[in-house]
Amino acid sequence: MHNLLVPANRKIALAGIVSFLICVPRLPPSVIVILAASFGVLAVISQNLSRWRRPEIVMVYATAGIETADAVAMALAHVQLSGAMTLLLWPLMSFNARYPRRVAIAGTAFTVLLLIAVDLVSAPGGVLADPLTLTIPLAVVIAVATVSSATRESDIEHMRRAVLDPLTGLLNRSALGARVNELAQRSTYAGLGVAVLLGDIDSFKAINDRHGHQRGDEVLHGVADRLREELRAFDLLYRIGGEEFVVLAPGATLAEGIELAERLRLAVERAPVSGLAVTISWGASASQPGERFDWEELYRAADTAMYEAKRAGRNRVTPARSLPALAA
Repeated sequence: MHNLLVPANRKIALAGIVSFLICVPRLPPSVIVILAASFGVLAVISQNLSRWRRPEIVMVYATAGIETADAVAMALAHVQLSGAMTLLLWPLMSFNARYPRRVAIAGTAFTVLLLIAVDLVSAPGGVLADPLTLTIPLAVVIAVATVSSATRESDIEHMRRAVLDPLTGLLNRSALGARVNELAQRSTYAGLGVAVLLGDIDSFKAINDRHGHQRGDEVLHGVADRLREELRAFDLLYRIGGEEFVVLAPGATLAEGIELAERLRLAVERAPVSGLAVTISWGASASQPGERFDWEELYRAADTAMYEAKRAGRNRVTPARSLPALAA
């Protein structure tokens, strides 16, 4: 999110600098120094975030510090009656776009406190004479924080849905593509072998036809839960079709992949799922350590093996007969 905001922040900074330069003749020297320093510090930190181990924490404190500096400058310049107080909205919007809800709420509360402090310190009599000088900026801050937070939550939800299957909670085909690219690179440099397992629930169409799609969805959810329980922490499970699942097992040989697929098969078979007897057929393939991980070839081999398992009677694990000859 920070990287996405950099171009927008540059444009906002340019507008702020132009406004600042226009007002320089009317500002006290102390205010000029504070505002110039805050712009400079923000630019330096934004360009060097990668140097810190926890850049998100650095950005939290930097944003809070810059907001405080801007508030002090406004108090010194007695600008509570002008539109300059909206300057605090920039760091607020940037803050809410980057961080989760609890941090965004804290940032909004901090901005509200700064606004109140600026008004009460610079002109307490003015607030009593005209409360709108405080209430309107506060309303604007809350409105901006609410809208920007809603937009952030929407982005998070769309990103979550982009990689997760909403029915089973498993990773989906989009997430699989990213992982495949990563494994292809790692296998080249680290000599990593990867087992690819492709599973398909047996006679799933009959379940939908006889018991309805809602029951079929319950079966998919139950099967996903059982498969997930059998995997190692670094194995990844994906739902890539209606009733089709893929397991990527980094570091596993073909024999180990077959053993894992057998455990997955037994996990589904051992007890009814949503009150129904359910089985699953698996095909297995694997790249060898030192070979390039060629996802398309390995998937094709596992897919062929899985259909052989179906033809042989279902509810079984079949290894690929001939693994693709992959270049090292």
